[in-house]
Amino acid sequence: MARVLPSDLVYVKGDGPRSSSCRFVSLQELEGDEGIVTLHKACLLQIMYYRLNESQGKATVYSRSKQGSSSSGPVGYRRMVVCRCPFSPCGVNICAVLIGKQRNHTLFDSNLPGRDDGTFSPGTYVVVVRPHSINSWMGNSIPLLDVPVSWRAVSSQGIPSLLFQEVKPHETSNRLHAFVFPKVKLELLNLQLVKSNCVGALCDSLEMLPDGSNSVTTCACYHTIKRTGNVVLLVTLRVVNGNTQFIVRNFTSKKFTSMFLLNGAVPAGLSASMIQNSAYEDVVVSNVEQCIQAVNENGGFKVSGWIRRGFFVDEAAVTESGASKDAADRVASSDTTYHLSCVETNGADISKFLSDLSLAMDDNFADNSNESPSQYGQAKKRKSPLK
Repeated sequence: MARVLPSDLVYVKGDGPRSSSCRFVSLQELEGDEGIVTLHKACLLQIMYYRLNESQGKATVYSRSKQGSSSSGPVGYRRMVVCRCPFSPCGVNICAVLIGKQRNHTLFDSNLPGRDDGTFSPGTYVVVVRPHSINSWMGNSIPLLDVPVSWRAVSSQGIPSLLFQEVKPHETSNRLHAFVFPKVKLELLNLQLVKSNCVGALCDSLEMLPDGSNSVTTCACYHTIKRTGNVVLLVTLRVVNGNTQFIVRNFTSKKFTSMFLLNGAVPAGLSASMIQNSAYEDVVVSNVEQCIQAVNENGGFKVSGWIRRGFFVDEAAVTESGASKDAADRVASSDTTYHLSCVETNGADISKFLSDLSLAMDDNFADNSNESPSQYGQAKKRKSPLK
């Protein structure tokens, strides 16, 4: 990958490193050398997803000891954010930052409004100035990055295109790692409009219905946003990248949903049941289909996400009581599940296919179903006494 400097990027609020002597350091370098010098270095990361530690359980963390061996111990935390390093090779390009319990508690302090308005949502690039070396791992495999200062958000308008180079998943790796496909086609296999229990804009409502029916009760967001509705698209997608394709099930994302909406927002007070009981639901489905087709024909989508090979109990090692003999009897699964973190267009114009969800709140829409949503909306404006 060609060299990118921290000073080349455009930062939200203009608060990024400006020195031309500052260079990026990769996650692989931070993990490989505990004595690395980072006085004039910065680490570029892309946020993949947030997780809330609902059970308040402690994670088993393995750390380097002074003699170079490893030691383990429980670590408490409230939230976890998983990030991708674009300068590290596939298979070793993921780290986690634990938040809470006095750990990394100043992470968002340089831009607290951004924490609550979606500035730091999944897909966002952030910069950590003078990062520490990696000296601990969660579960003996996920590197933990400690960030004692605030990280800086990179503006989406200032990201070099080379950061969107393809990163193929390493399907033989048992380690959590990220992938990037800069130009794919999507096939919509299923779509539902559902309620999300996500209350804010930080976690982007990712994987709020992981099995398609049972909703996660709480999310990792800090602050409730009451000015927008809590309806999201629940979709199953086939992602096609040349000769490679895979299926993503039960994908939810507020940013993905807003991509298909007029004004980019769900009206406050609108519920999923109101849409389901409206004639406008079929219109939304049709519009989303047309949007995806238009994007596929005009540059495609760029997607990023993560995979991790799962494990299951070796059937031959299960006793008559149904319990596994020991943890060593768990074997790697032959199936790989793909998870999407961010889906964006490559600039296609889909404005004429956007849905106006406020029409789902209009009882008269069914009586005008022979008109297109845009025709009905314009006629409604002309008749409004407030105009």
